Amino acid sequence: MGVKLTMRLLETFREYGIAVGYLIVNNVVNQQDAAQCSFLNEKRKMQLTYLSHLRTYLKSHPKIVETPLLPTEVHGIQRVREFARYLFPVETN
Repeated sequence: MGVKLTMRLLETFREYGIAVGYLIVNNVVNQQDAAQCSFLNEKRKMQLTYLSHLRTYLKSHPKIVETPLLPTEVHGIQRVREFARYLFPVETN
């Protein structure tokens, strides 16, 4: 979903009193991959611009959770468990 559409949707949720705690941004290109491929580097630059707009608009609520661009789709229980670590990271103190 595009950034503008996401912001409009979040505003609609606010108007109806629907609380949104998290915004998941998927397929984010990591820095290591971007450094190895000009296409991914350009994609990452674009993504960082969009993420900056979201952070500016949203401040700190809802919390933005980034999930990385993966080489395959998430299919099967094992892959879902692996992917869950991005959504529900274990905090270590």
